[in-house]
This record gives sequence, C-alpha cells and structure tokens, in this order.
Amino acid sequence: MVDSVKRQPNGHSNGGGFATSAIPESSVELPTEIEERVHWPRPRQTELIWTPDLTSYPLPPQRERKPYSYLLTTPPEIAEADILLSGETSGLVEDAARAIEQLNASVDANHYELVVSPLLRAEAISSSRIEGLRASHRSIAQARENPAAAKTVAREIANSVSAMEDAIQFAIDGPLTTDVIRKIHVTLARGTDLEAFGGEFRTKQNWISPSNHGPFNAAYVPPKPDDVDHLMNDLVEFASRTNIPAIAQAAIVHSQFEAVHPFADGNGRVGRTLIHVVLRRRGLSMKVVPPISTVLAARRDSYVEFLAAYQQRGDVNQWISHFARATIESASRAEGLSSEIAGMVDEWSTRIGRRQTGSAVDRMIKVLVQHPIISAATAASILGVTEIAARRILGRFTESKVIREMTDGRRNRVWAADEVFDLLDAFEHGIAADGDGSAKAPTRHLRSK
Repeated sequence: MVDSVKRQPNGHSNGGGFATSAIPESSVELPTEIEERVHWPRPRQTELIWTPDLTSYPLPPQRERKPYSYLLTTPPEIAEADILLSGETSGLVEDAARAIEQLNASVDANHYELVVSPLLRAEAISSSRIEGLRASHRSIAQARENPAAAKTVAREIANSVSAMEDAIQFAIDGPLTTDVIRKIHVTLARGTDLEAFGGEFRTKQNWISPSNHGPFNAAYVPPKPDDVDHLMNDLVEFASRTNIPAIAQAAIVHSQFEAVHPFADGNGRVGRTLIHVVLRRRGLSMKVVPPISTVLAARRDSYVEFLAAYQQRGDVNQWISHFARATIESASRAEGLSSEIAGMVDEWSTRIGRRQTGSAVDRMIKVLVQHPIISAATAASILGVTEIAARRILGRFTESKVIREMTDGRRNRVWAADEVFDLLDAFEHGIAADGDGSAKAPTRHLRSK
C-alpha cells in the first residue's frame, strides 16, 4: 500500500509501533479469493493472532488490549512468473510507451537541460505528497540551497528529489540491485528522523493501520521480516528481465516493492523512484522523467484501490491498466509544461538582452531553471566564475526582472526565479483539478526508535 506517516505538530514521526510479540509458530492459511481469473501468481494470506504489549506506555486503547486476529500477506515470487495481459491492458501499455517516447522526442537538444530538472522535481515532490509530506516548490528549492535552515518536511522532500536523481543515475550506471535500492533509501533518509534506519531492511513487523500499537483494522500487513531479503532478491531478478513490456515491468516492480515493504519507513517514495529506474534502463525515459506521481497523487483514492488489488488479490491487469493511464496523462501534460518552460526562457532571453552565446550570462538562464533559489556562491560554483562575478550577473538578472532578491543586507543573499514556481504550481494545480480530490494521507506505523 501507500507509505505515509502520521505527523506530530513538530513535524516528526510519532515513532509508530512494531510488533512486541513474536508471530506465532502456527498459523492458519486462508484461501485468497480472486473475483476474476488473472494470469499472475497469487499472494498468500495468513491469519495470525496479535498479542498486544500491555507493558508499553502509553497503553493501547481499550479495544486493542485483547488478542485479535489479522491477515499477513506474503507476496508471490515473480522472478520467472509468466504474465498474460488482457487486450485492453496490452493496448494501454503500448499507448503509454508511445506517450513517453513522444515526450522525449518533443524535447529538443537546446531545451533538454531546461526541462529535465523541473519535471524530476515535480515527480519527487508529488511522490512525497502522496505520503502526506507537503511543502511548496519554493520551500523545497530553499531547502536544497540551504538544508540547515530548512524546515523538517521541506528537507525530507528535498531528499526525495535527491533520491530520484540518484535513482536515475544508478539506472544509467548499471542494473537494479538490492544495494542500489538501499543507497536510494540512504539518500532519502539523510538528515531526518529516518536516518538511523537508512538503507537497512526492516527486522521487525510493520503494518498500515490507524493504530500505533499493532495491526488493528490494518489495511495491509506486509510479509514477515525473515522473508524480506529473499523477496527483494526475487524482485531485482524480475527487474532485470527484458521479455516484458517496460511499462508493465515498471508497474509491477513498484507494486511488488510496496507489497514487500522492505524498509521501516520511506517505502512509498523509494518504490516510486524504482518506476523511473526501470523506464530509464529499458530505454524509454532517456531524456526526461514523466511525472507519473503527479497524476497518481491527484487520483490517490484510485491509486490506493488498484495497488491494493495487486497486493492483496494478485490482480495484475487492473493495476497495470491504471498505471498505464497515469503514465499517458503525465507524458501528455509534461509536453505542455516543457513548451511553457521553453517560452519562459525565450522571454527571459529577451529581457536580458545581448550577450555572447555560451558566456556565463547566457548559461545562467539554464542554471536558474535548475536552481530557482540560488546564492552567489552556488552560481559561482556552477558557472565556474568568482563570487564577485556571480553577484554581478545576478544583479543584471535582477534588473531585468528575471529574478528578485529574497534577502536584505549584504550577508547570506539569495535570489528567486518566481516564474519557475508559478509554472510548476500551475502544472500541478491543473492535474489536481481533474483528479478525484483525494489528497489526504494514509496513516502508517512502521518504525520504532
């Protein structure tokens, strides 16, 4: 299921709750009911008894103080599983692949660097929003420029952007492995409450439930910790296959990862980065990332419903169809955003006026799209000039009303390219306006200190 955390007023996790009693030696195997036949191995559901810990503080609510049953779901092994998609699903998968190819073909060489960063940021930020982590594009850009001064949530989402960047680079460098997945999680966790668990597969039971104390009325309880290593090895073996359509493979890698839920926290955000690892490795997203999570976030109820259909019933066709539709829409909307970014940059060029092609002033235009919050030190480092020269360039862009200075005084000066944020906000709002209006976060209780 979707990974999220219940937040306290100070922005930190409430710590969640792991099982304090061991999973019983004996369990009752329940048949998995499938409403329709699907060509995919079925998950195994096991009824277990949860014995609450009555020595903990605070105590569980009264209704959770007696032993109760719950269903633990063990995903199937899929490394060599045959997949037979319905005709409708196959058609959607083909359409989604063509949509990504068209998006990448629509971005010419001159605008490639201008489009990559905004789309990747939109994807990572929307992925975090699904988990209930919310901050503005401006706050996240500030967190990337100065993490130490950022609020906790903005810093966490900035980490999500970095994790997405790492994932794309890993896809270029080599195959998807469990070590790669661990490294992505380390980046996600850096400097947050999750850091102590960064890159480590869980060793305790977790669940998705309104309860802090156990899987009471749990929407989903993933497999036992002892099964995680094996299932993750099976997952990366499946991800290495080339005899499956890339869109279907990306969808299954994501849903299977969520079903295993290998980390104490952060599973949703890591799982959505894996979508783009697969798409890049299979040769579809070679230039730009389609912001699939932006569409999934806008239609969160449907996302949860179809993801659950895969995790709990093995319904691969419904899930892949939903994923393919989200991919088609995201690619189409990304083309529109790319055109708007190109138009904005052309307008900036007019405002700046004459300059030498390839000069620091000329290159600064692209830098601002990638770093819409920027200091003189950052500009100097990227452009390869002195800070004095960078401040002079920033002054020219300020006079041309491309950027504005956000700070007063001579120290710690920072500038903002507001029009970049305006475009990204309008992009997300446009998708959300057509969504199902379900933006609230689920509750999750996955880790203990």
